[in-house]
Amino acid sequence: MFGSSKTDPVFHPKADEDYIRKVEERDLQIILRDDADLYDSTSFVITGKDNSLIFIQAIVANMRPMYTNQVGIHIKYVNPAGKATFFSHKYADKQWSFEEFAINIGGFKIARNPESNSYHITVDDPECKHIKGELIVESNEGGGVKFGDDGKTAFAEDRSAYSSMFYAIPRATIRGELTVKGEKVAVDAHGFVSHFVQNMKPHKAGLKWSMMKFHADELSLVSDLLLTPKQYGKEEVSHGIFVFKNKLTAVTVDNHITYPTTQYDRDTGYDAPTSAEYAWRGKTLDGEDFSAVIKLTPTNLIDKVDILGHLPWALRMVIKAFVARPFHYQWLDKATATVTIGEETITVEGQALHEVTFVNPE
Repeated sequence: MFGSSKTDPVFHPKADEDYIRKVEERDLQIILRDDADLYDSTSFVITGKDNSLIFIQAIVANMRPMYTNQVGIHIKYVNPAGKATFFSHKYADKQWSFEEFAINIGGFKIARNPESNSYHITVDDPECKHIKGELIVESNEGGGVKFGDDGKTAFAEDRSAYSSMFYAIPRATIRGELTVKGEKVAVDAHGFVSHFVQNMKPHKAGLKWSMMKFHADELSLVSDLLLTPKQYGKEEVSHGIFVFKNKLTAVTVDNHITYPTTQYDRDTGYDAPTSAEYAWRGKTLDGEDFSAVIKLTPTNLIDKVDILGHLPWALRMVIKAFVARPFHYQWLDKATATVTIGEETITVEGQALHEVTFVNPE
């Protein structure tokens, strides 16, 4: 009905449900499909102990009206001084293949060992002139998780529109070597590995995505929070993971990400965070009460991106006026986490890779 304020439901795990599931091998495979508006990616987010950042992503996009699987690779290396080197490329049909345990795209190879839940990444592509090398990605004890039977957040009554997040490795240990613009870089880092599938346009699923990946010597905290559009009641969908002493320890959905103070950014048209609070609450896998808090001031901005920036100006303006105007902020800061398990509280310092993507104004 015209003018109706009725919202469509969102189906996702809640705190009172039995929602924790182990990731299965089939959850981690990129598969070419014919779904409308398909987005399928495997991502490695790596924070070096020297305050560097490495991002590697293999992606398949199948967007209307073309319905052609576009396969690509994205790589970003940010050195400890904050200087970034990027590579992004789409590949023709005969330049890639997806096997049961390997992704081959041009001169890139991501090989998975299912027995150890580890990956071997090879970066050796003639198109990627400034970044070469090899990385070994090893898993935390306990492996990965998904939320609910199929890892899905489904939208509307028929649940045909969905996004799925599979946390393949919540806390990874990464070692290897890259050559960046001719300079050798030894990699000794912690990281996060995920597989994400979505069959709806991003602006239809969310107004805002907020994320945190915190790594310290003995623990990692991961959180992501999706704020759905008004059509879906502006509901918060949240996932949280805690790894302690390299063992998967808690998986939570009662999490919060808030920005107590903001400042209007004329470049983007959004109120950018000037302070942030991240909170986790739930039970450990052993049944003990668990909570964690990180409060910080976003300081070391390493990325501020107009996601539509690669499009022609006229098309970009039309999309922003009538569809979406997404901007992405990303910071890599020192932070302090306070973690409580049962009656014991610990406080640790570590690296916080935190980010927010504004898809549309609220």
